[in-house]
Order: sequence, then C-alpha cells, then structure tokens
Amino acid sequence: MCGIHNADRSIMNLPDAAVDVLGTGWEVLQPGGIIHLYSIVENDELDEFLERVEKLAKGFGHEVNIQYTRMVHTYSPTSGLYVFDLLSLL
Repeated sequence: MCGIHNADRSIMNLPDAAVDVLGTGWEVLQPGGIIHLYSIVENDELDEFLERVEKLAKGFGHEVNIQYTRMVHTYSPTSGLYVFDLLSLL
C-alpha cells in the first residue's frame, strides 16, 4: 500500500481494469472524498455495474453516492467508456 490514507480525490482512469483495483481508491480516500472512475461498460449492463460498485464500496466500509454518470464516448456498438463520480459517505 502506498501509505496515503487521506486523499480527497482518487482518479481511477484505467478503463479496462479500474473497477478491479477500486479497493485501492477506497483505501486512500478520506470521508467526503470523491473517486473519479472511468470504465468500459456494456450499455445494457449499466445498472448492474453501478450495483457492483456500491457493493465494492461497502466491502471497504464506504457508503457511496453516485453523483455523476456520463458516457465519454462509444467504445463498441454495445458499450461505452463511462465516467462516474463516486462520493464517499463514510
């Protein structure tokens, strides 16, 4: 672990794998901090993806408010690169 435990922002901009290392973002985030998560998501699986993110946050002791969701651009005919702003309500 990097030794940081009070970040107010964590930018997770590796869209192929950011959700797989999201725990690191939660570990360094202070209460009230925001994770900017970029991820490639199938368009028809967006709700399931957000549920997965909320479960991951709870696993690290964080309640999360998804403040912002936007498709940055299409990635394939059925998926897009999305950005999410996740507010920690620890």
